[in-house]
Parts: sequence; C-alpha cells; structure tokens
Amino acid sequence: MGSIFGGLVVANLMMFALGLLACRAFLAVLKLKRSTLIPIILLLCFVGTYALERSIFDIWVMWFFGAIGYIMRKFNFPLPPVILGRVLGTILESNFWRSTMLSEDDPTIFIYEPISLLVLILAFIILFWPVIHGSLTVFRAKKMEKS
Repeated sequence: MGSIFGGLVVANLMMFALGLLACRAFLAVLKLKRSTLIPIILLLCFVGTYALERSIFDIWVMWFFGAIGYIMRKFNFPLPPVILGRVLGTILESNFWRSTMLSEDDPTIFIYEPISLLVLILAFIILFWPVIHGSLTVFRAKKMEKS
C-alpha cells in the first residue's frame, strides 16, 4: 500500500516539474492567431480520428458531431448537461441492463423496490419541474388577479 502511495507522490511531483518546464511552450501556443491555430487543431482532430480505426466513416462521424456542437453553441445550449449525459449515459445503460438481467427481464423491479421507486419519482419531478413551476406561476398570478 505504501509503495503505491509513494509512486503516486513521485508521479505528481514529476508532473508538477514538467508542467513548470512546459509553461512557456503553452504560453507560446496561446499567442498564436486563430487563423493559424484552428487549422492545426482540425488537422490533429482528423489524424487522431483516422488513427483510431483507420476508417473514413469515423471522420464523417466527427464532422457530424462537430456540426451538432456548432449548432448547439450558436443556440446557446449549456455544455455541462451534455457532458454529464455523455459520461453518465453509458454507466446508466450498463447498470440498467444488468438489473434487468438480474430481475429476469421483469421491468417491475424498478417500481416495487422502494429506493428505485423514489429515484424514479425524483427523476420525473426534476424532468417536469419547468412545466410544474410554470403552471404554478400562472395559477398564482390568476389567483392574485381575482383577489
């Protein structure tokens, strides 16, 4: 146990030293013009995408999701929910299938277990909260007008 912790401490110290040494190089990258930096980034994206599977299809997928990202940025979509959905989605899916297999394909396990029922109810409340909140606001406004 102590050797693992010691190795982590040494690795962190080495990363700190390398970060200090590379700081000037990172600053030089920040001083590049956008017209120079964007083609370099695109080239690295193409090379990295193609190098994974050596497939042109992967490059088309990269373009597709790049276009989706561009559209989302233009319409001011918040980024954190997208990242959370991407990260937690795979975990949720694998655990959903695991619990479905453990219950022998019985979907009622999510309703009859108290903890999962509570989580489902909270998820639906969070999902429909904007609608509920808007309805309550309209209801209160109409109530105030009458009195």
